[in-house]
Amino acid sequence: MGKLSGLTCVVTGAAGGMGRHLAIQLSQDNCPIAICDIRLEALEETKRLCLKANPRAPLISTHLCDVADEENVTRFHTEVLEAHGGRVDVLINNAGIYSGASFLEMPAERFQKVFDISIKGTILCTRVFLPDIVKSKRGYVANLSSINALWCSLGPAKWPIQVPPHAAYCSVRKL
Repeated sequence: MGKLSGLTCVVTGAAGGMGRHLAIQLSQDNCPIAICDIRLEALEETKRLCLKANPRAPLISTHLCDVADEENVTRFHTEVLEAHGGRVDVLINNAGIYSGASFLEMPAERFQKVFDISIKGTILCTRVFLPDIVKSKRGYVANLSSINALWCSLGPAKWPIQVPPHAAYCSVRKL
């Protein structure tokens, strides 16, 4: 990922999984990073791991943010600009949640939550951060999902491995 070296990067959903690993890689590439999640303790662990991977990493700011909430995202944006001198070059929309139930059995509220975090959160963060990224000489936006977005399952699949159902996650990540 060396191309991003020195760019100020925002990573949503960085308290674990792909978001955590991206943050660690970006810190190794000497990127100032702003990481957010709703799990602050796990987010602090991500920061600790980033500094362990690169003790001389530039600024790593942590932010409590529910990406599905417009006020949270607006506050997060303000905090990032204050912490990083008004500069944002890269937005990595990683935050998303797994549906964990068959579409046929999933309560509508659970589907809505998956949609709100995975789609609405991506839209809100992009809308708020994009003007800053456009100002950047080397701006990027990346929208991520796991492999589960590529193969939909209404129930436990038997091939290639047994997989729990995740139709809601699959449907909203393909939008």
